[in-house]
Amino acid sequence: MKWGKTMSYVCTNFDFKVNPDPKYTELKLNPQDFYVEPFKVIDNLYYAGTKMNGGWLIDTGEGLIMIDTGYLDLAPLLINSIWELGFNPKDIKMIFHTHKHSDHTGATKVLKGLSGAKTLMGRADGEASVARIRKQGPAITRFESDVLLDDGDEFRLGNTVIRCAHIPGHSRGYMAYLFDVHEDSKTYTVCIPGDIAINTLHKNYITQWDIYPEAQQDFLNWTEKAMNWHVDITVGPHTQTTGTLAKREYMLSHPGENPFINPDEWQEVLRGVRAQLLKNMKLEEEGRMWLDCSTPNQKLHVSDDVTDVE
Repeated sequence: MKWGKTMSYVCTNFDFKVNPDPKYTELKLNPQDFYVEPFKVIDNLYYAGTKMNGGWLIDTGEGLIMIDTGYLDLAPLLINSIWELGFNPKDIKMIFHTHKHSDHTGATKVLKGLSGAKTLMGRADGEASVARIRKQGPAITRFESDVLLDDGDEFRLGNTVIRCAHIPGHSRGYMAYLFDVHEDSKTYTVCIPGDIAINTLHKNYITQWDIYPEAQQDFLNWTEKAMNWHVDITVGPHTQTTGTLAKREYMLSHPGENPFINPDEWQEVLRGVRAQLLKNMKLEEEGRMWLDCSTPNQKLHVSDDVTDVE
């Protein structure tokens, strides 16, 4: 079979190392270039992350909640942004993680060391973390979660209740977090689902690297179920997932308008990613797409007539 273009990308995964593509190399060499001025999204929700990803900060009135911490290399930017927002990193009481991948957990040990915050992660991912520490030993980006989360768990801190939903697929222990915010006497439901991403759902990936054969079906199952959720504000730890930085620019140029409030966006995102996964699964079944997992530097191969793949 003749293969056409080759698409290379980093499959960030907690359980193995990959050779970084240029933007990840640049992240290590010039982390300051990934700085983004932190900002208030709505009510007590703030963005303290970077150009690529990072953390969502919630001021509960009785301490701070952090959701995902981003790359270890960008930890200084995260800490600086928390200060810029007017908060003290030492006041972080709880650090929730959407999943185990190091681009979402890399700075956690640093923040925990500063604040003594409790760390929380989905049960399957938390157990995988412990298994890796026991197998490979401690490291700055590895930690044992203080709390392992299950579907339906709820946690209250000050004025905020975090509702946990298990959404497996991108990883076994993947979690989404929902909570309410208020503005102009209105209540809005926020959902932080982490990566609604299918880069870890290629057939070879889930059978050779991160062994999870049910991943594709699990992803389809939870996205179908979650179509019925009422979500007013959808945000993700990666800025490109729901256009975080573009929305911020819109807010700056249109005072009084908040593009983060979009009750239709949740269903639109889920429909789009489901359609892409089903297309990819069909292409893999036809032999027109395959992920080369022969080395840690994985490459996605697609035939010449295939476009719009992920």
